[in-house]
Amino acid sequence: MADQLPSKLEMAKSLAMTAKASFKKLLSEGKLFTDREIAQKRIAVCLDCEFLNEENRCSVCGCHVEAKVRIYASHCPKAKW
Repeated sequence: MADQLPSKLEMAKSLAMTAKASFKKLLSEGKLFTDREIAQKRIAVCLDCEFLNEENRCSVCGCHVEAKVRIYASHCPKAKW
């Protein structure tokens, strides 16, 4: 498990990019959140990932994975989902 998180600036950039992508998806497809099945598949990948820390945060982007997997426009920074 990885312990260190990216800088606050990098986490803010990641959050801003996700917010922008989410707004575009909401306008184009009318979706903001994934359905339960997709979220469960994503979280299964995250829970087995070497970049997950003990606080269930991704050490690459800094996100709380339980929240990130539910956002329709989000993606894994290592392209695992």
